[in-house]
This record gives sequence, structure tokens and C-alpha cells, in this order.
Amino acid sequence: MFPPAEAGTAMAIFGMGIMAGPALGPTVGGWLTDAYSWPWIFYINLPFGIVALLLTLLYVPDSAVQKKAGSIDYFGLILLAIGIGTLQTMLERGEKFDWFESREIVTLGVTAFVALFWFAIHELETQHPIVDLRVMKDKQFSASLIYAFFTGAVLYCTIFMFPVYAQSLMGFTAFQTGMFILPTAIATAIALALSSKLVQRGVSAKGIVLVGTLCFCYAMWLHNHFTTESGADDFFWPLVLRGFGLGLIFMPLNNLAMANMSVENIGNASGIYNLTRMLGGSVGIATAATMFSSLQHSQRSYLLEHL
Repeated sequence: MFPPAEAGTAMAIFGMGIMAGPALGPTVGGWLTDAYSWPWIFYINLPFGIVALLLTLLYVPDSAVQKKAGSIDYFGLILLAIGIGTLQTMLERGEKFDWFESREIVTLGVTAFVALFWFAIHELETQHPIVDLRVMKDKQFSASLIYAFFTGAVLYCTIFMFPVYAQSLMGFTAFQTGMFILPTAIATAIALALSSKLVQRGVSAKGIVLVGTLCFCYAMWLHNHFTTESGADDFFWPLVLRGFGLGLIFMPLNNLAMANMSVENIGNASGIYNLTRMLGGSVGIATAATMFSSLQHSQRSYLLEHL
């Protein structure tokens, strides 16, 4: 849809929605929760979803280079739905049921593993796969998938944990917590625009990703120093650096992932890339929730021993 000279800018604008959206969500969700009630954080998605659907139908054409499938791989689609569905359910319910101490979680885990393993074999053997996994033969793409998985994990892990900390331990309202996070979204948008311009001017995408990673790691080190005595001034720069670092990572990493893909395979590769990042987010949230619950339990036991 875009000439090569505009592709970087287009990806930066697209990335603003993906990266800044989760950062803006707590601000809007906090205001809705305080002003109305928590169900409104779900209701508010309906009008935006309808508008997005209409705009897509009106302004997003079919790809001129899309490959027409000779047949639909229904069996692969069913395996994928079962595998991703059971994996997602396991990640959401695992902490509640003490993970693999629960027969339900074990069943979900085994089902997800078998379905996804069978899916991978089937997609590699069938003539018209619903997801062409052969694109993963490209080493740079596969390495980008691993990086995208961990990027999604740390993004959603931190988005999940900070509101829990701010509201449960610090006593801030949902809206106040959202306002603390707002600078993160602004920093992410600035970093996305900056990384787009740098890539267009020939700056190494790998170098930008490295700088973004170091920036994010430093922000996490600052997060580690948050205490119950911390306040708004203590939150500002760590959250800004977190958003800026992730913003520097997103667009160059996406470019690196798609660099060796043919035009016909970009759609398929992009789908795998985005799915991997979202699965990373689910794993990140599940890991954070489990660690938080375990820490609560150990600290509660410690306090009881010393009463």
C-alpha cells in the first residue's frame, strides 16, 4: 500500500496504536472506573470497534500480491484454535489454581502442547497451509520472533504490575494511576517517530533496538527502587524511559523481522510475528501474577511468624 520511502513512517504510525494503546488504556480505564463503573472499560470498546471495522472496509483494500489459496485448511484452523485457546485459558487460570497442582491446568497444558505440535507438523506437510511456518527458516525472522515474544512479555508484565502496586500498596485511585502512566504513552509515540526517521536516514536498526533495550533495562532498574514512600515525582522518569525504550524497539524490530520476506510472504510473516508478541504478553502477565501472588504469600507468612 505504501512506497518504500513511506513504509517506515507508515509502520511508525501503525506502531503508535499497538504500543501507545496499552499505555493509554489505564488512563482512560481509570477515569471510566472512577466516574462510572468497571464494566464501562468493556462497553467503551464497542463504538471504537464499529468505527474501526467501517474504516477498514472503506479504506483498506485487499493486497495486490496476496496469494489465493486453492483450498481452506480447516483441519489446521481447528488445531490452531484449540491450541491457542487452551494455552490462553491455561495462562489466565494457572495462578488461580496453583498451576500444575491442578488437574484442569495439566489437562489444558497437555491439550495445548499436543494441538500446537500437531498443528506445526500438519502445516509443514499440507499443500495449502493456513499459516505457512516455512517462513521461519529465515534466521533473522526467527530471531526477531524470539525478541518480539520477550518484548510482549515485558510490555504487558509492566503494564499489569504498576497499577497493582500503585493501587494496592500506595492507595491511589484508578484514574490517578492512569495519569501516572500517561507519560509512558507520550514517550512511546515520540520514540516511534524518532526511530522511523533514524531508520530512513540509514541508522542501523539493530543499533536502535540495542539502545531501546538498554533504555528499558535502566528503566526497570529504576522501577526496582520504588517503595511505599515513592510518589509521583519518583514515578515520572522511570515510566517515561520505559515507554521511550519500548518505542525505540518496536519499529526497527519489525523492519528486521520483515527484511528478508518476499512481498507475497509479508502478510503471513506479519501474522506470525504479531501472534508471537501477543502470546509473549500473555506469558508475561501470567508470570507477573504468579510471582506477585507468591510474594504476597511469603511475606504474609513472614509477618505472621513475627507477630
